[in-house]
Amino acid sequence: MGNGVTSSAPLLLPVPMWLDTSGSPLAAWRYQPVAPARSRKVLIVPSIAYEDRVAESGCVALAQQLAAAGFEVLTFDHYATDQSPGSLTDEGIVNRWIRDIASALDSLGTNDVDIVTFRLGALLTLQATRGRTVRSIVLLSPTTSGKRFVRELRAMQAAGGTRDTSSNHVVAGGYAFPEDVLRDLAQLDVSHDATARMARTLVYDSPARPVSASVLGLLGAATKRSTADDIDRWIDVSADQSEMPHHTIRCVVADLTDAAGADVAIAAGAFRAAEPDAPSSPGWHDGSRTLSQNNRLIVEDRRRIGAVGLAAVFTRPRGHHQTDSAVLFLSTTGPGDSFGHAAKEYAVAGIASLRVDFAGFRESGLWPGQPPGPSFYQPYGQRDLEIAVKHLRELGYQSVVVVGICSAAWAMVTAGPIDGIRSLVAVNPQFYVSSNGAIPWFLKKNSGTRSRHERSLRTAGWAAAIVRAHISHYSLRRIRQLILAGVSVHLVFADDDTGLTFWRLALKRRSARLRRRGLHVDIYPGLGHNLDNPVARADLLTFIRREATRPEQPMARR
Repeated sequence: MGNGVTSSAPLLLPVPMWLDTSGSPLAAWRYQPVAPARSRKVLIVPSIAYEDRVAESGCVALAQQLAAAGFEVLTFDHYATDQSPGSLTDEGIVNRWIRDIASALDSLGTNDVDIVTFRLGALLTLQATRGRTVRSIVLLSPTTSGKRFVRELRAMQAAGGTRDTSSNHVVAGGYAFPEDVLRDLAQLDVSHDATARMARTLVYDSPARPVSASVLGLLGAATKRSTADDIDRWIDVSADQSEMPHHTIRCVVADLTDAAGADVAIAAGAFRAAEPDAPSSPGWHDGSRTLSQNNRLIVEDRRRIGAVGLAAVFTRPRGHHQTDSAVLFLSTTGPGDSFGHAAKEYAVAGIASLRVDFAGFRESGLWPGQPPGPSFYQPYGQRDLEIAVKHLRELGYQSVVVVGICSAAWAMVTAGPIDGIRSLVAVNPQFYVSSNGAIPWFLKKNSGTRSRHERSLRTAGWAAAIVRAHISHYSLRRIRQLILAGVSVHLVFADDDTGLTFWRLALKRRSARLRRRGLHVDIYPGLGHNLDNPVARADLLTFIRREATRPEQPMARR
């Protein structure tokens, strides 16, 4: 996994904020510059959907390094993606993405701006900057044709075998794109006047995905192209295989720093952010914003919690009486933004929730001694979970339903009992990981594409390796402790997941007594490891909502 950018500068935690646009406010992050601050500012424009998810760790590291070099940095989530409100089914969403990039530029209050963007975000940015003055634009492995992006989506859907049978959508990477959105995207292309008023354009591409000479010509005479060998290992992989693009980040920071020269401001400029409501709950945060969801008003509050500053989003109904239970999602977005959308739907139904990123992920801080960058199976998860549950209890919620997927599911089950947790919904937990987070040698040996990986798991040799590894007892002991403490444990598996294969081969027979005592094991056909199927995902989220509203039963005697 990626390990962050090596730097002597301290880790810079951004400030969560809301960015006003012509429509709904957008979730954004502001990185304060290290003094002396430069007068030039940087806007980082993310891509859309799965491209954004794969590249997020590299984008955070880039923003931190730019802030350490004295730049004020703003980045945001596009409408209907990540933590911003909205749905991909909303009308005119492609034009809205373009307008919102222009709004983000306006919020900086100056033309002295450098833009850094990648993939589809680059194509949207080229449309948004027509007729505008910016200092430079940096395109990282840019998508230069909307038709190509649409073709890639359809290829991903075909390769994954995922279909949304309930509607006319293309489903890829856990995101369901309506056909009208794909038609609008397919009309986008690089045009000759897109960068007419830009001082310069820098293109960083990979050997596997070079930008053609004809496109470089359309971008203008001031365009400079460089090849970065680590871009493909950063973006052209699945999210759990993405590597930190150290070389690309160093090049971008060095280039923008050299271009800025000795231009230094006395103090950093201020973004024009939305005015927050008065804080009314514990924890440092930027205040609440009222949003409309299904014609109902809900409140979302983006904040940091705990000593290390875990990034969190608290979502609650407006005008409803507070319930005793809340949902804790162990990700601020979830696969395909599923947790973010579920939190808003739950708020409409009167259920409050908190979404939290573990330390080292995205914009969350780090524990002392923790290496930068995400570590999917790491020993800090228990502390992060305790912080999040404590925060909800301080807000007045007496019991918590915790939801996590894959490594987060492993962390919340193996953490053992924590006061306040009434239910765990562990989705696709990988119980072959040991107590110290180590992955068995036979899984590392068989690493590769998921299809080849899945085939290797079904061999007799892999089953024999499980027996020899003696790793099945740890997770069952922790589940037993949870059940004895009165926690309702639900293990949820996709029907073709590696975690289910391991469960059947190594743990199912040994768990018979636990299942009689209340352990629940549910299989969702077609769910996919990352909740790829929208129909199965909706069924799972409905179950979680029912679990959150289920009357709490007194602890049975064991």
